[in-house]
Amino acid sequence: MHDGDGAVDREIVLGFLIASGLAPLLASSAMLTRQPTPSECAWLWERRCWRSLWLPFLPLAVFLAVLLGWALREPENAEPVPLLLAVLAVPSLFVSLRALTRFLAASRRAQSPLAGTVGLIRPRAVLDERLVALLDPAELSAVREHELAHERHHDPLRILLARLATDLQWPSRTASDRFNCWLAALEAARDEEARLRGIDGADLASAILVVTRLGQREAPRGAASLANEADFSRRLRRLLDSLSHGPHPSPSPLGRIVLIAVLLASVATGLLHGEVLVRSLLRL
Repeated sequence: MHDGDGAVDREIVLGFLIASGLAPLLASSAMLTRQPTPSECAWLWERRCWRSLWLPFLPLAVFLAVLLGWALREPENAEPVPLLLAVLAVPSLFVSLRALTRFLAASRRAQSPLAGTVGLIRPRAVLDERLVALLDPAELSAVREHELAHERHHDPLRILLARLATDLQWPSRTASDRFNCWLAALEAARDEEARLRGIDGADLASAILVVTRLGQREAPRGAASLANEADFSRRLRRLLDSLSHGPHPSPSPLGRIVLIAVLLASVATGLLHGEVLVRSLLRL
């Protein structure tokens, strides 16, 4: 609300500042983020692809942390919001509503995979009875171990969040490419985890071919594993090659520590210099 001297509630100014910066920061960061190249270690490849999905959010997180520091110190009333700032907020509003709509639609979409993991909070592996009848015991064990790996890592929820992150970077084509790359890396990483637990790669490759053929008969244009023939062929080659490494190492906490330090420093910057920075943005 405006008061007598034209000031505006701090929360309104904060909202407009966030909205005006969201879409430009994400779009520009997405264009600069590169897609990781495949690695012999699928676990490492998946981790790099996962980080590439979220790396464009780092400048936005720093921006929000600075604004948080400013808001903690700013009085209730701030300077008026210029018209240009309100106009810049429109693209961010559109992108956010589009991403939220797609997120809700994906979370409610019914799933009936031939072999897959379903459930966001309590994931569970499911196998279609027709598929079970076609697989021999070794292939069936391989498929189950692969899906249990998805279950252990809560991958249905991770996929949904990754789609949301990708949609928030719309219309960046590189974001979609990085998402598809991560999906390929995810399947390779779960294949690798199943093999490290004793599954024969040839059995899992054979089972994947059975799933693919059955899926093609039911939906010739919708078989997900053939969406990208290069990824599909690379996945089968990985399964037929011998593993070149042992168990996966424990992730290092260094990256998280650095991220927390950067965000805390950004909040401190907002506390100390936020007024100057915000006034400069409002006067541009």
